[in-house]
Amino acid sequence: MILAALWSYPHSLNQGGTLFAIVRLLFTWGFVLLVVNTITTEKWMRRVVWAFFVTALGAGLLAIAQQWLGVSFGAIKDYLALGGSVSFSRAGAFFTDPNQLGTFMSVAVVFALALLVHERRRRLAFVW
Repeated sequence: MILAALWSYPHSLNQGGTLFAIVRLLFTWGFVLLVVNTITTEKWMRRVVWAFFVTALGAGLLAIAQQWLGVSFGAIKDYLALGGSVSFSRAGAFFTDPNQLGTFMSVAVVFALALLVHERRRRLAFVW
């Protein structure tokens, strides 16, 4: 995928956006390598799972505050009407695109449901 992105760069109509996407893709690839090579024990896996869910909870609470309480902290995508006024806004928490927030939250829900199905302790099943 990285080679395809690099190949498309010279032919791109938006080279700045393509370069940013390539850097983001390289960062994501490096982050995945870091996580895969770091999680070697069950203790580390639990830490990563809890960090993921705390992050998802924080992003969800921030998005709710942005959308319903008018908090302007973080990223909010405004859609303009023909007259130039704001037609509606979508919360993005700290994601530049609200769809990325939706993807992140969807992954968190599916992950939590999978953990709920496999959990043996009632206390943690309630958390999931």
